[in-house]
Amino acid sequence: MSYEVGFRLDFDFNRWVVEEPPRRIEFLSKGVALPLEIVLEEVWRADLKHGYKVSARRCGVVALKVSDTMETIITGIDSDRSVEALSEVIRLANVFVLALHFSFRTHNEGPGAFAVTQSSLFRLNGFGFSGGRRAMQETAELTSLSGTIQTNGSVPASAFEYAAQLLGTVQECEYDKSLHLAALLNQALAANDEYDFPLALTLAWTVTEAAQAHLWERATGKSNDRNVRAHSVTEELERLRIFSPSLSGQVNDARRARNDW
Repeated sequence: MSYEVGFRLDFDFNRWVVEEPPRRIEFLSKGVALPLEIVLEEVWRADLKHGYKVSARRCGVVALKVSDTMETIITGIDSDRSVEALSEVIRLANVFVLALHFSFRTHNEGPGAFAVTQSSLFRLNGFGFSGGRRAMQETAELTSLSGTIQTNGSVPASAFEYAAQLLGTVQECEYDKSLHLAALLNQALAANDEYDFPLALTLAWTVTEAAQAHLWERATGKSNDRNVRAHSVTEELERLRIFSPSLSGQVNDARRARNDW
């Protein structure tokens, strides 16, 4: 049995996924809850790189199914490898949420930024499924019983398709830390939305510094041994026209804010 985990989209997410349930108005007008099988119906699915699959339920639950190799590692007896494999799944979930965030903004839909943690994941099958079943049941019941939740239309499938394409771009990047940095960026956005500005600034600068160091190494062929000051790296990237003057100024502003904090 494949290993599949799910997480709920942000609780402010008041749209259906892909399409509204059939006969929703009829059910609500009669004061009858929507059938759970309709609320929990899988309405979108896509294949990702490296054997992963992502899908979405109508009520706003996103699921990730791992590759057979990753399943073997996660459920194996080597605890260190299992933890690292599960961490990769969590990073992948965060990058997909980041991609959804940008996709939703493009489509003027959806929730703000939020981070996926191990505590927010639940199993959708196999051993430990009971917790996931409860989480799905709670989501479905909340959605089906309330006449005020998810009454504002639906998010089109194209928004999820675009998010999957963005995630695929990150997975294909030659930089081996791309997934880590994108996941950190999502956590920074979530911290910013929660008004935790020190954490947001720290995480965002970590991503910025690592990304510009990689760009500098690729452009100059030199290894950044951290003896080169971040400001000098930014200036060099601007000189090489990899950074525009505007972007260079924004990076320097962020660096000064991080240093002042």
